[in-house]
Amino acid sequence: MWQQINLFWMQLATREQRMLGLLGVFGVAVLFYALLWQPLQQQHSAAQQALLSAKAQWEWLSGEVQAHPRQTDAAARLEVKTASQLIAHLQKSLREAGLQPFMETMTPNQKGVSVRFARVPAPALTRWLSQLEEYGLVSHQLRLVALGSGLVEAMVQFEVAN
Repeated sequence: MWQQINLFWMQLATREQRMLGLLGVFGVAVLFYALLWQPLQQQHSAAQQALLSAKAQWEWLSGEVQAHPRQTDAAARLEVKTASQLIAHLQKSLREAGLQPFMETMTPNQKGVSVRFARVPAPALTRWLSQLEEYGLVSHQLRLVALGSGLVEAMVQFEVAN
């Protein structure tokens, strides 16, 4: 095979060899552009657009946070020192928020209380967490699994203040 190609090449005139060489270089350049350079450029442009979008969202969110300062009453802040106080407050707030039917378990552990929800409406859950935060009770850990159509499976870990 190589002998036939080499024989064909030797039969060509010098001018034809140069033209085929230039055509080969041009073909390699076109393949390089089409297979490597252009896809990389497109990915780079898409990444830059995503970055600009994320920056715009961040700037908007920062402006909204500054426009709506946190208004918490120092007297309304809740101090829980034991797991039983924490459980009592969580159960009361779950009842008030209408989330108790969605609660799967409430388990005390060494550091605090773990609350697990199955198929809870995400907006109601986030409202409940926001209300707890207004009282100074912030979750230590939160795991959410989207189940679709506004429902989530959630695990929220609260800790007792030392």
